[in-house]
Amino acid sequence: MIDADVKVIITGLDPDEERLPGVAKILAKPFRPAQVVDAVQGVIGM
Repeated sequence: MIDADVKVIITGLDPDEERLPGVAKILAKPFRPAQVVDAVQGVIGM
């Protein structure tokens, strides 16, 4: 299951990035969407 924060990272449409967890923000910045999905799934153990 993908939570709301993960969907926000993938879409990149969140106007308020400060609401995201620190790890999520780090993952979102330097990676492309496919890499973000892989990284987040690894973090949340999917």
